[in-house]
Amino acid sequence: MVLVLALAVTWAGCKRSAEGSRPLILITLDTTRADSLGAFGGRAGLTPNLDRLASQARRFQMTRAVAPLTLPSHASMHTGLVPPRHTLRDNGLAALPAEAVTLAEHAKRLGLQTGAFVSAAVLDPAFGLDQGFDVYDSPGRNTPGKTSAYAERPANETLAAAAQWLNQRQGPFFLWVHLFDPHAPHQAPPAFRQRAGGDSYLAEVSWMDQCLGTFFDSLSANGVLDRALLIVVGDHGESLGEHGEPTHSSYVYDSTLRVPCFVRWPDATNEGDHPGLASVVDVYSTGLDWWGMPADPEVDGVSWLGQGPGQGRGLYFESYYGFLNFGWSPLAGWVDGEGKWIVGGMEQYFDPSQDPKESNDLAPQRTQARLRARAQIDALMTRKALTRSRTTSIDPKVKEQVAHLGYAASALADQVMPHPLAKVERPAPAASADELQRFTEAIRLGDTGDRKRAIEALRAVVAVNGLHNVAQSYLGTYLVLERRFAEALPVLENLAARGAVRANYLNNLGFCKEQAGQMEAALALYRRALELDSEHAFAKQNAQRLELQIQGRR
Repeated sequence: MVLVLALAVTWAGCKRSAEGSRPLILITLDTTRADSLGAFGGRAGLTPNLDRLASQARRFQMTRAVAPLTLPSHASMHTGLVPPRHTLRDNGLAALPAEAVTLAEHAKRLGLQTGAFVSAAVLDPAFGLDQGFDVYDSPGRNTPGKTSAYAERPANETLAAAAQWLNQRQGPFFLWVHLFDPHAPHQAPPAFRQRAGGDSYLAEVSWMDQCLGTFFDSLSANGVLDRALLIVVGDHGESLGEHGEPTHSSYVYDSTLRVPCFVRWPDATNEGDHPGLASVVDVYSTGLDWWGMPADPEVDGVSWLGQGPGQGRGLYFESYYGFLNFGWSPLAGWVDGEGKWIVGGMEQYFDPSQDPKESNDLAPQRTQARLRARAQIDALMTRKALTRSRTTSIDPKVKEQVAHLGYAASALADQVMPHPLAKVERPAPAASADELQRFTEAIRLGDTGDRKRAIEALRAVVAVNGLHNVAQSYLGTYLVLERRFAEALPVLENLAARGAVRANYLNNLGFCKEQAGQMEAALALYRRALELDSEHAFAKQNAQRLELQIQGRR
């Protein structure tokens, strides 16, 4: 990684007199815990640049994500809707419905130039967040050079692309920059690992901060920060082993829900900590407010300007990741000034103000608070949702890139999502920490080449939870790689029967059928894999080879 940004940013023509032409800069920090920044309780000295800007800003110390997942969380930022209403419940599953009205679309109507620069395939334009952007620059689609085939790119490259776009602008703008570096795997330069005391996660946060420091300095030197509202917010955090979760997505504890968030006015006024509860869904309303537009009563967020969120506010959150990929109950909850309620196969209740690690479950004592939280979610679910988009147009290569980022990407696109409070006869995520740890260890074994032990570990997971699609997909893949085709066959057939189909699964299943002498069935599976991904190299080779072989026998 090179710490050089081409930041000869010049900007002119913005007149503060018209609110609708006020520039707005939104910077989203992927996988960034609130307590990884010094301004939000983290170690001093690791994030001096973000801390400096935060000291000049209104800080929301208790900001929560709507979900511990990148795409649903960002969709809420750009639409002002919680996931049940904008319909994106997982990464890589579907696109934002076209009927959504995004913050960028409002900016375009006001005459602003709009640019988005994102750092990972999980926010590829295929997923619909490009609505309203003149330029939507993402790795694998618009990024030249060595990163063009990657699922992600480092902060300095994304910021350099954003700087180049800014340098070419001659008027007011809305700029969104998304940085992905704290997401696993962690590969910060050695100097940053030393600075973080060997902590690879904090090293990535520190590296990201240094890249942002160069970017902020240039914006300040060229007067952009004197004209633009700056919003910096995380999309979700990272568990780092808390509650038995190695990364994020599966649970909704504050290790993955609480995120850093601050708003800096152009004149650096209104600094200080705001006591109200904030949510990433508020970004949309804040942008409208900044541009002098009336508040939208149909959305779920509030503006961070003016008085900001009120004291009596409550926030919705969820994770359907375990439901869609692990065969678990969905997770949802409500947090307000009284505490935090989580429901998903079982109920939990915590008081984060007194118990920030959420280790003391108060559910038995907080019956009335749980009933009030339940009523709030029931009321929220009566609000109109967008119509879910058809998902057949999502490029399978994009879905594979999302999988390469560490997400399961095994969910069924057309699966019906149960009501957050519905009773679902599936394991409770909170009671499945041991299963999650066994699964995580099995993948670690497989990734390091010990596939035989990985297979046994995955068999143990599947024996307990036969709905764990991801465990079965890895089990089938490892069995094929070990050439244990007869054992892989029923595993892959079970996945296909439940509709969990990807090109890789079908190709592997076809190969198992071929080894069992079922040539016509194998060819049909290869062809079906190619229908999902016409460039799937192995399926293409296998189909061509088997077609010739079958023709030769006739």
